[in-house]
Amino acid sequence: MDNEKLGRNLVGIGIAGLVISFAWWSYIYSWVNQTSQGHGPGFDQMFQCLFSLSGPCGFLIGAAASAGQFAYQPMLLWISAAVVVVGIVVTNSSSSQKS
Repeated sequence: MDNEKLGRNLVGIGIAGLVISFAWWSYIYSWVNQTSQGHGPGFDQMFQCLFSLSGPCGFLIGAAASAGQFAYQPMLLWISAAVVVVGIVVTNSSSSQKS
């Protein structure tokens, strides 16, 4: 497999992971709002949970896990972002070697 194709595949896998991360986070965010009847944390507080487990995010994820939900973990987002970056680097290095 040539590097350009490998890079494109890595970018595609990374983007798929980012989409899955966002969908998973959205599901947990809507679950938190539903169970707290709209009195839970605001969107700005929940948005930080997309990237981090600090502050209220750890509590909310723990609550979701203890309620039987498949609690969101931001590690998937970070790994997916890294795969996209690696894919771009591989693709660009392949393109520069051809010229």
